[in-house]
Amino acid sequence: MIKTMALYLELLLIFMLSLADGKVSRKLQGGSIVSPDIINHQVSIQINNEHICSGIIIGEHYVLTAATCIVLDHDIILGNIKVRAGSNDLLDNDSSFLSYHEVSLVIIHPTFNIRNFWSDDICILKLSTGLDLFYIRPAKLPLSKLIKNILQISGWSEDVSHTSDLISTQRLKRCNIERPRNCNEIFGTSLNANQFCGYGSPRSCYLTLGDGGNPLFFYRTIFGVVSLISSYDDSPFIYTQTFNYNNWIDNILHNY
Repeated sequence: MIKTMALYLELLLIFMLSLADGKVSRKLQGGSIVSPDIINHQVSIQINNEHICSGIIIGEHYVLTAATCIVLDHDIILGNIKVRAGSNDLLDNDSSFLSYHEVSLVIIHPTFNIRNFWSDDICILKLSTGLDLFYIRPAKLPLSKLIKNILQISGWSEDVSHTSDLISTQRLKRCNIERPRNCNEIFGTSLNANQFCGYGSPRSCYLTLGDGGNPLFFYRTIFGVVSLISSYDDSPFIYTQTFNYNNWIDNILHNY
């Protein structure tokens, strides 16, 4: 009980610290480097050229991400957000496919609630300029609820090599999905209906701040968006399942 309460309080503290630090990022640890043509539906959400979260391309002008990446507090939203697309290396500014896009509209799910264990943690960014869909491709929304217990997850990782050169390349790894009952026991509270939890596989692969908005997917179909992350290496992350938001997402794509 003490450990689960500590984990719950730590999630809250991490969220508050990320606000105080302007969403300063640390990123996915472990996993394997991937070619940009394999995971080309993912973008980096940035402020002042610093990665704060990931986003998922769902249309020429639309990016899906976690609301916690954008919302500081109730009705307080980060400004000056840009989306970086077309490169899997955050330090590569020479890619011929690289592009930056201003965000013209932030659409947060109407029932997102920080004070209800971050329920409905999902939002859509509308871009002021369209993405080049010749090289990058939108992800697919699921046609059914998740039935697999192993998915892939991708994001950016910062490592320091023996030469102390900073690299920041996109990584891919597997994650194991926990049963909802197990998640409730781990966190000492009942997760919301569309919240689930998982671990990196192997456990030496784990998520940290900056991995918010990472996609959980299988063959380009997005089953979840990373929401809450613990700094304990052996603790799970929480993600928002996307299937039950399909109608809301379609409505945004057709009416905004």
